[in-house]
Amino acid sequence: MYRTIRVVLPHEKGIEMKRDDILHYLNEFKKYKSEKQDEQEFLTEATLFIEDLLHITLADEEITDKNLGSHDALESFVRTKLQLEDTCAESAE
Repeated sequence: MYRTIRVVLPHEKGIEMKRDDILHYLNEFKKYKSEKQDEQEFLTEATLFIEDLLHITLADEEITDKNLGSHDALESFVRTKLQLEDTCAESAE
């Protein structure tokens, strides 16, 4: 069984994504977005990806190179933000 994450949208409705779906989207982003592009452009695209596709609203202070400046940083930030673990030990039973 997979742990389901409830993501609350700004208009108070929610969608449910499985952990594997979120990780799949992160991997797809890695495939199509190069870290070698302009730093500001990468941060902008990473921000739009998180807010539009994963429906996570970011505060201005969260949009930093430390949080979103590389694929590894982006994945770590999303995992932390959604409290995803590396394993499904807390899967719904």
